[in-house]
Amino acid sequence: MSAGKIAGSVHAEVLQILNNKALGLDFVVMKYFATLSSFVSTIPGGVFMPSISIGAGLGSEVANFYTQINTQVVIIMAMIGYLSAVIRAPLTSTFVILEMTLSLHLLLPGLLVAFIANFISKQIYQQPIYEALADNYLKLTKKA
Repeated sequence: MSAGKIAGSVHAEVLQILNNKALGLDFVVMKYFATLSSFVSTIPGGVFMPSISIGAGLGSEVANFYTQINTQVVIIMAMIGYLSAVIRAPLTSTFVILEMTLSLHLLLPGLLVAFIANFISKQIYQQPIYEALADNYLKLTKKA
């Protein structure tokens, strides 16, 4: 259905999005469900690149509503926000994305977005994803 766009690390797709080639909301939805399926099946699928690509896709779609702001800035902030909300590591999220995109001049807004996303994520679910995954893994291995 995705013509291979959601398989793998989607590094090329993130670069396309950063270069103003929108992949559409269907990319975001399919990547989200592919990542969710990977977690549910307990197959190791990684968290960083899927979260970054989902954030980039969301940012690309949201950028259509903020025409006064540079599209790349909106995409970068969405990547930081989504990654920070998922992994609950706002400093890591900010520095990984800003270094990856060579956008260290966006440090202060990036940190602000990351800490807000982290706070909202804590309101939704208290336990960070790595702790939840570790707990689930321990439960699965104790049953075996």
